[in-house]
Amino acid sequence: MIDEKLLSKLVDYDKNNYPVTSTYLSTSDDLGERKKHLVELKKLIQYKKDTTYFKELSDKEKASVLEDFDKIYKWFSESFDTQSFRSGIIFSSSKNDLWETVNLKIPVKNEFTIQHKPYIRPLAAMLSDYKKYAVVLIDKAKTKIFENHFGEYIEHYHEKSDDLEEVKVGGFKGREERKYERHQHEAIVKHYKKAADKIFNLDKKFDFHWIVLGGRKEATSEFKEYLHNYIKDKLIGSIKIDPMADLEDVLKKVEETEHKARKEYEAKLLEKYNFQKEKGTGIEGFNEIFTAIQKGQIDTLMISEDLEQKGVFCRHDNYLNTNVKEECPLCGSKLERTKDVVEHLIEKALNQSTKVQLMESEIDVQDRIAATLRYPNES
Repeated sequence: MIDEKLLSKLVDYDKNNYPVTSTYLSTSDDLGERKKHLVELKKLIQYKKDTTYFKELSDKEKASVLEDFDKIYKWFSESFDTQSFRSGIIFSSSKNDLWETVNLKIPVKNEFTIQHKPYIRPLAAMLSDYKKYAVVLIDKAKTKIFENHFGEYIEHYHEKSDDLEEVKVGGFKGREERKYERHQHEAIVKHYKKAADKIFNLDKKFDFHWIVLGGRKEATSEFKEYLHNYIKDKLIGSIKIDPMADLEDVLKKVEETEHKARKEYEAKLLEKYNFQKEKGTGIEGFNEIFTAIQKGQIDTLMISEDLEQKGVFCRHDNYLNTNVKEECPLCGSKLERTKDVVEHLIEKALNQSTKVQLMESEIDVQDRIAATLRYPNES
């Protein structure tokens, strides 16, 4: 499972004496080709051995990387559960005792990278693509709440009330019937309020990006009245389904809302950006972004998901630029070239607890990159 603790550890990694080998590898969907990913991994390893970068490493650095290769291949061949998971991620630097593995139930793009820091841009992309959200299934007597995070579903709450049996009393007992109806209504309201409190407290604990309601239309409409306004703001849709339906059936319905949810989420980000730009706390383009990130000024960073840009970086003070320069203007160190300065920008942003969103929607801004600021620029 990818969590904030792991991401923070990777972002804070500062040992530059030995390279880090980062591996993202998916298995095949074909049951008859469960070992296909190992063939692909062998090809990736051999390709890296033939690159100029690897050949120019020192003998000690090569020894560390070759040990990484062996450990990574052994893990995927002996420890990776292809029956339960669709992909695996490894960050390894043998001589620095770095070894982190992640199992995922979603596929990833195969990537195999050797550099001085863990390669985390694919993680940032996944955090943008696969938002953590809750599904609340409810009717007048039942509630079920579970969380989706990177394709894994965790049930947090399950309740079935025994106080809401149907009561049929008629004729001269009509007064009793109305009494039972009032009792039922009070029990239903109590049930809805309890469920509303539960999802509010779960959201405080897990901070869901959005929430999906599921159930019959009448029940979900009534239940919404008892939700906290903060929870209402996170609702991105409702699905019609029995709260006790099989999880597989629920998930099929929920997945139909995910693409729509991301579009709406990104639209809200852009709306907020345009509003803050008018107030002087929204910026765009590499030059302004690099200046603001150096000051720790950025609150939310929005980047077109396929954006790559050559540039230079300083590994000592994280100076970034798209223009090729020889020396860092901040510390005088020799600048290093990179084929993707955006990766270094993402890493620095996450290190500052900046929210990063790789945008699926096209953003009409300079250089296809924009940000909202924590505080305005000094005039």
